Amino acid sequence: MRKVMKKVVSLMVSASLLTSCALSFNSFSASAKTVSNTYCYHDYGTSATSYRQYQLSLDTLENSASTRGVIGADNRVPDPNNTAVVRLSVGGTGFIVGDHTIATAAHCVYREGKFLDTTAQIVDGNGNVIKQLTTKRIHISNDTRLANSNSLDYAMIEVEEDLSSYGAFSLGVMMDDFRNKSTNITMSVSGFPQRTGEEWGKRYVGKGRIMEVDDKEIYYDVDTSGGNSGGPLYREFTKYGETYKVAVGIHYGYFEQTTNKPARNVSVRITPSILQFYLNNTSKVYSDN
Repeated sequence: MRKVMKKVVSLMVSASLLTSCALSFNSFSASAKTVSNTYCYHDYGTSATSYRQYQLSLDTLENSASTRGVIGADNRVPDPNNTAVVRLSVGGTGFIVGDHTIATAAHCVYREGKFLDTTAQIVDGNGNVIKQLTTKRIHISNDTRLANSNSLDYAMIEVEEDLSSYGAFSLGVMMDDFRNKSTNITMSVSGFPQRTGEEWGKRYVGKGRIMEVDDKEIYYDVDTSGGNSGGPLYREFTKYGETYKVAVGIHYGYFEQTTNKPARNVSVRITPSILQFYLNNTSKVYSDN
């Protein structure tokens, strides 16, 4: 567990752009804005410092437990059936966003200039392994590799196995006017927290409210602790008779209380470029560095 400026980082399908009266997402045209980003991937099992770079552009987007982040009483409850939230070998969390892809926080797969030997497991409500997954590649932003920025704390794990039978999260881009509505909307964070007096490895979900939103991050009072990093910040709702879990952020840490602001947990805000990183990534031809 590490602190950065009183910030604690917590270790331990086809996506749709949906709109509802409860939670709205930004519908955007790929031709309206072009954002080029450089990323890198690491072939699992090779040298921890090896990687290759590649680029994605938004115009290709297809529209288709030492320090704890518990605020007040711990109101989390077991989340036994949400198998789309997976357990990571490094003591963190990931969530399924495609048939072979898992979203997580970058610090769960890359630290101090090296890629970690991160693997994932599908587990049941008691923490028993249903399926051990085989990591194929790990993807991060190249800016993550070059800079220690919390707003870049997102990553993707490619696995060999087909994940389609375990559920998946849709990904949403939050509209700016959501900032004015979010205090009345319940959000959830699911993952594998280290809870006092319990053995780590069981999935829990916490619910709460969004406290603040900026261009790159979302702050909330949902309870988390070490092990929640990489888990989804999401809204669950029913539309047209179907229930959706739509992730708008990737949890990565905790801000301690200051004289000006209360204690709050924080996630990377999913933006159009991050959305495209997950949706279009595996269809690209990678170029050598």
